Amino acid sequence: MFKKKSTKPPATFNESFNSQADRFFRMFKITAASKMVMTGVAVIAVGFSFYNLYDNYMETEGNRTHIAVIKITGEMGSGSRTGDGVEIAQAISKAYNNPNVRAVLIEAESGGGGPSDAILIYRKLQELHNPKGQIKLINAGGFPSTSNDPSPDLSKVAAVKKNVLSILGSGVGQFNVDDRTAYKPVIVSVKTICASACYYAASAADAIYADSNALIGSIGVRMEHWDVSKVMDTVGVRNETLIAGEFKNALDPYRPLTATTREFMQDEILDGMHKSFISDVEAGRKGKIVNPEEAQSIGLFSGKIWMTPTAIKYGLIDADVTTVELRERLSTLYGTDKFKVYNEAQRNLRSALGMFASLASSLEYVNNTLAGIESSSSTSTPTMR
Repeated sequence: MFKKKSTKPPATFNESFNSQADRFFRMFKITAASKMVMTGVAVIAVGFSFYNLYDNYMETEGNRTHIAVIKITGEMGSGSRTGDGVEIAQAISKAYNNPNVRAVLIEAESGGGGPSDAILIYRKLQELHNPKGQIKLINAGGFPSTSNDPSPDLSKVAAVKKNVLSILGSGVGQFNVDDRTAYKPVIVSVKTICASACYYAASAADAIYADSNALIGSIGVRMEHWDVSKVMDTVGVRNETLIAGEFKNALDPYRPLTATTREFMQDEILDGMHKSFISDVEAGRKGKIVNPEEAQSIGLFSGKIWMTPTAIKYGLIDADVTTVELRERLSTLYGTDKFKVYNEAQRNLRSALGMFASLASSLEYVNNTLAGIESSSSTSTPTMR
């Protein structure tokens, strides 16, 4: 059906040479064109990859307009990026001082923990909008260094703050896009629970919003002590502790707690922490929380925990708003859908060992937890949980 085109063999050397030269030239043109196409594709692919890497770097490092997210989860205490007060306070400071951050959203899910961790976060939140005792740098001549930053119009900041918090709480209102840099809100969102030390820390924020079924409050302090002296008597074993200092073994689990020790721990430690807790909550929620007389009558500071509707009624939180609603409203107000978590391990191309570092951190945390269990005593430190 198809006949192969017959070619006449070259009769002379010149014809043979010309035929081979023509064939080689055609193959060279095809190969050269293929190389050009492949090179072009490679250049485009590499350029696109570098653009993605740069874009990812800019977003990871917080160099684009975004909303900062700070996580508070689990029991508050050392050993966790989302529970350690030092880690969280530093993350809040870094986020707030980033000029590309439009708002700081603290997503709190904790039943409490260490008082010191709560105070670290509380004071950092207070410091953001009410700086006190700032360190002044001086130049070699001994004169204070000057700053070109104009002083903010406090009346305008207050007006913008009131409007922003109103819109975030209700979901309705008007907002001037020119005011996006006038005020940087620091707000808390609660989905399930924010109690005791968690609430202590959150009370200094500009506003606290929670889901309808969230649990809020538990303003109190607790300390555990186990008395195993009767068990020791039953077993027939006696512990002898040598001390220097009358109260050095006051909390020894191998003998009953004395009335003097109980009175001292109650008055000096527990009641003292409780008074500071109440005082700081009243300062953080000033103008929102019920007056002291009403708080006393309802037992607001008795350790009770409240659901969102009651917590709003007593001024513990501001409004019933879910985390999803709050994120959507922040995105609308500040014109960005970028959210960056500041206190979670970042795994990016700048650190090829990021995954291994995270694994090592996790193993260290587990090891510390197990060590804590092995060395745990019968008397705990005071906690807010």
